Amino acid sequence: MNNKIKILIGVLLVAIITILVIVLIPKNKEYGDIESFTYNFGSGEGSYYEFNINIEDDKYIFTGKGYSSSDLNIKKELSTSDMKELSNIIKDNNITSWDGFDREKKDILDGDSFKLIVKYKNGEKIVANGYMLYPDNYREASKKLEEFLFKISEIEE
Repeated sequence: MNNKIKILIGVLLVAIITILVIVLIPKNKEYGDIESFTYNFGSGEGSYYEFNINIEDDKYIFTGKGYSSSDLNIKKELSTSDMKELSNIIKDNNITSWDGFDREKKDILDGDSFKLIVKYKNGEKIVANGYMLYPDNYREASKKLEEFLFKISEIEE
């Protein structure tokens, strides 16, 4: 085989590999602005919280309900800086990696659970559920998320 054919085959192989890499390797999703947010967590035996953020009349409306030593029932408007802080918590704590997590231990009664649904204006979303099983970084990331939600709920946990 002469050198021109070897070079041509080499160029074609590089082109094919480059195209495969571009097509097959997943790209980082761009999440953008949050359209709605739901986060529920707790247990049937202890405290349980439900937090939601939705857009109503072009405003972010936060609702929080909780059942623990003191009940929580709050509805209020959030600022754009609140939403930016929430977006940063999700991004900085890799909560996006929870997407698709759906696991449970069915043999445990009265355990802890969580549910997260974040929908973005660009159509992307994060959906995760767990009952006594959690994503790898759940403890650290959920703590940051819960601190933020309790802060805007104006309660101390």
